[in-house]
Amino acid sequence: MQDGTIEKEESGNIFAGVLDLISLPENVAWNLRIGVEGVLITLVSVYVVRGINIPEAGLVGMSLASAAMVPRFNTILATNRERIWAAPSTGRTANTQSAISGMSIFGGMFLGFLIMGIFADSGGFKGDFAFILKETGFKPGDILSPERFAMGYEVIIHNLFVLVAFAILALLYRSLGTMIALGWNASVWAITLVLFIQGGSGGDTSQFLHTVIVIVAIMPHLIMEAFGYVIGALSGVFLSRGIIKYEYSDPRLRRVLTAVLVLAGISIVLIIAGGLMEINYAPRVLGLAQ
Repeated sequence: MQDGTIEKEESGNIFAGVLDLISLPENVAWNLRIGVEGVLITLVSVYVVRGINIPEAGLVGMSLASAAMVPRFNTILATNRERIWAAPSTGRTANTQSAISGMSIFGGMFLGFLIMGIFADSGGFKGDFAFILKETGFKPGDILSPERFAMGYEVIIHNLFVLVAFAILALLYRSLGTMIALGWNASVWAITLVLFIQGGSGGDTSQFLHTVIVIVAIMPHLIMEAFGYVIGALSGVFLSRGIIKYEYSDPRLRRVLTAVLVLAGISIVLIIAGGLMEINYAPRVLGLAQ
């Protein structure tokens, strides 16, 4: 159970089953547990796929890990529904807790890919994560400089389109669509971060200081954007369930639609704020390493 009261479906992987044997009654402990599960299932999925010599192990492993985490996301949604309908005034709190839980899964998968990236060599990047190198155009040895943020406000437009894609996937495929989208972003962001850290500064800055500068420059807007994507996905799932479950005249549908609009608005604000940080704050911090 998530908090000692909410029933959930069967675990999607053996790690979840083992972790479920540990009694953790508090919400913080629940979020920690699904975060740890995200790390473990991400690492094992990629390494198992690599071990049986399937090409693009990173992509296939990401897909497996995302699918394995679907039951956990379903539990988050079930908990959200039970809390909201049990006490009508708790919608804001319930949705906030659901977003934090979604971020716990995302954070776990991100950390899993980050660990893999740290220990991967150049050949590993090209073999396991070729899809990321192709998608981003980055490669081992690239330097993260302020000039890479020269797109300006086009970054915000791009991120808003990504948000729409998240919401559509969540609307059509609900938990599976959400987890595939979160897994994709976790892998791309983590591997890209490792590439830039390992690429060095191109100047006299030490590797340790360069690592700190890159993390300080990149992570704030990534965290803000990740929250935006999670909340946007939640709005898509809520809309998907609401329009199927309730009649048009049902007052519960109006309540669901109101929640969807509020969540969508919050996600847009977060994406825009994250984009502004990306094009203004990040280059200034990176300039310290030049």
